[in-house]
Amino acid sequence: MKVAEYTKATLFGLYPVQNTFYMNTKVVRNILIGTCFGIMDTSLRFDRRFRIKEDYELCLRVMQRGGLSIRFNQFSPIAQHKTAGGCMDDWKTVGNGKYAFLLSEMYPKLCKPNEKRKGEIRFIG
Repeated sequence: MKVAEYTKATLFGLYPVQNTFYMNTKVVRNILIGTCFGIMDTSLRFDRRFRIKEDYELCLRVMQRGGLSIRFNQFSPIAQHKTAGGCMDDWKTVGNGKYAFLLSEMYPKLCKPNEKRKGEIRFIG
C-alpha cells in the first residue's frame, strides 16, 4: 500500500499464482490479472456487465483515465483450496471470448484480441 501511495497508483495487486518463471521482477505497470488487489480510489466499482474478466476491465478503465495499475510479481497468494471458481462455466464456454471481444471494443487503444490464444486479449500500451 505504501508503494501505491508513493507512486499515486489507483490499483495495486499481487501476481495471481505462484510461478517462479513469471515472478522475476518486483513491480510491473501492467494489467493486474487476478483477484487479489487493492483499490486506492474508493469511487471505483466493478462493471456489473462482466461475469469474467472484470479485473481486466477495471484496470483498463483506470489506464484509460491516465491512472496507474501496478503489480508486485515477487509476491502471490497461496491457495488454501483448489476448486473451480464461480465463473468457471462462463470461462469454459462462450463467456471468455465474449468478454475479451467486448473489452477490445470498449478499449481499442489499450487492447486487442489475442490471435494465438482464443478468448484472451493483448495489451497494446
